[in-house]
Amino acid sequence: KRSAQRPKMEELMGSYASISVTMELLTTSDLTLKSVVDRVRRAVVVDDDVLDRDKATVSVFSMEAFQQALQEEKRSRMDELRAQRKLRMEQSEATREGSAYSER
Repeated sequence: KRSAQRPKMEELMGSYASISVTMELLTTSDLTLKSVVDRVRRAVVVDDDVLDRDKATVSVFSMEAFQQALQEEKRSRMDELRAQRKLRMEQSEATREGSAYSER
């Protein structure tokens, strides 16, 4: 019965994103970061010799690369939030100064 649902799920998911890798899972515990990275790596052609010539140190299809990208994303998001917070504070101060000036 579940195998009959697969085409429907692929069609539904395909309406949101381009799907190039699929996985069949029996339990939720089968869905791990390692299993996803391993599945993607098997699905793509990665020529490690070509990557080595480019002096790539970490394959983009590895746990290490994913973890590194995740940390970079977190740092970038934190920088973005800090910048937004600073802008709101500056705008708030300017508003207070403007209303204090108009009261005079």
